[in-house]
Amino acid sequence: MNYIASITTLFQSSRHRLSERSKVLDVDFDFAVASLPKYDQITELIKSFPQRDIITLSLINENDDLFFMTSHDPSSQQKFDVFKSDCEYSEQLSAKISISKSVQDGTISIYDFTSFAQGLCNLSLDEILLTFSSLLSGMDQLIFEIFDKEVLFKTKTMLFSSTPEKVIFEAFDRKHRLNTCFETTHFYDQVRYQLLPDDFQIDINFEGNPLSEIFDRLVNILSLIYLSSSASLNHEVLVIHITGQRTLEFQCQCSSIAANPESYKIYNWIYTDGNATDKALIARNILCLHCRFSDIQKIDEKTFASIQSNYNLYLKDNVSQYIQLTNKLAEFISEVVSKTGDYAISVLEKFKTNLLAIFGFLFTVILANIVSDKPLDNIFTRDITLILEAVLLGSVIYLVICVLETKYKVQKVKDSYQALKDNYSALLTPDDLARAFDNDQLITQMTTDVNKGIKRFALLWGMFILFSFVAVEIISTDPFISPLTQQLFALIKNIFTSCVSNNTSV
Repeated sequence: MNYIASITTLFQSSRHRLSERSKVLDVDFDFAVASLPKYDQITELIKSFPQRDIITLSLINENDDLFFMTSHDPSSQQKFDVFKSDCEYSEQLSAKISISKSVQDGTISIYDFTSFAQGLCNLSLDEILLTFSSLLSGMDQLIFEIFDKEVLFKTKTMLFSSTPEKVIFEAFDRKHRLNTCFETTHFYDQVRYQLLPDDFQIDINFEGNPLSEIFDRLVNILSLIYLSSSASLNHEVLVIHITGQRTLEFQCQCSSIAANPESYKIYNWIYTDGNATDKALIARNILCLHCRFSDIQKIDEKTFASIQSNYNLYLKDNVSQYIQLTNKLAEFISEVVSKTGDYAISVLEKFKTNLLAIFGFLFTVILANIVSDKPLDNIFTRDITLILEAVLLGSVIYLVICVLETKYKVQKVKDSYQALKDNYSALLTPDDLARAFDNDQLITQMTTDVNKGIKRFALLWGMFILFSFVAVEIISTDPFISPLTQQLFALIKNIFTSCVSNNTSV
């Protein structure tokens, strides 16, 4: 809907004065008293405007009588009738419509695109940057809804459209890109101008677009800012410093800066994918060489090609170092995990050694009795029984020591593994660490297997000791533990019997 045409048609005015800026539209016109619309017609027109905008209507007759109404506070029919009666002796009335525009749901109005574009082009660079910085503050995309003519053009973050159909923006995290730019380039005016070249890089355009030239110039200015090491923008003068193999300084009058698509290509390459800091350092080194005796505005496709070639060489060198690093890391992890797996076997080895020692002792005792004059059935005397049971008790102590020692070694390996991981955290990204250490699956699985092995072999060892104690007590001619056990059971039985008899007598 063309609201300006609707206004002039309703008031039957052929001439009007119009000025539209980013947040305000003013329309002034004169019309004959006989053309004064009815109150209902005026209110209906005002209500038809987008609700995000505040409409203010002022009517003045030749006696300077005023009728005033807004979309949020419409005047009454009675006041309008009084004003109309006061216009009896007037021939002409003056009208002024002011529209205060605001952004709602990522959309703002443009009622006269030609006037908006002319007003924008007449602003200084500082005013243009401040205007769009204010409009895009805290937003990823902004839609300018145009009402007076068919227009369609867009950038990565802005859409100028007269069609009601929504145009889908490509995924672009504007806030993240701004933060990356501010981290990579020291822009002294970043608080005032929170803008990106992407905000003005036109993706879809139409022939005769009055904003094309100014947008292309803004793209180049902002691209040069974020290619530099540091930059400032003062009084239409852009000052940039590029620090690479040497430090270069350039001062450019913003009015003389023309469009240069190569600067945006380099900017977009730096801040899209990969490490922006590394890319920026390489780009600045090449710019220092290529622009040593020429203007920074004369960047060409050869400069960009040279930057890409040097970055590819840098990647190859880094990849080679990375492969060597991860290979060494993999070898170390494999060695550590292999040692961890041996700890469970060490418990079994010590059990076997202990077993041989016990049987060796038994064999010695039996052999000594065979060659003596004592009968063979008196081998397990009380003294021999006590010695054997003392050996078995020592075996229990040895088992506990072996288990504790093995667990201590496993814990030291885990501590070394974590220390290694912490040391490499400064060199590798979290994803690289996770990949190199296989998300700790190898060490976790090996630790679980070792703990299971320790429990299994310790249980086997303990069962052997228990079985040996029972066997010694059974075959001994004068057992030591069994009488003590029988006495203990008898004592418990006597105590229980005494308690029962006392309760019965009571």
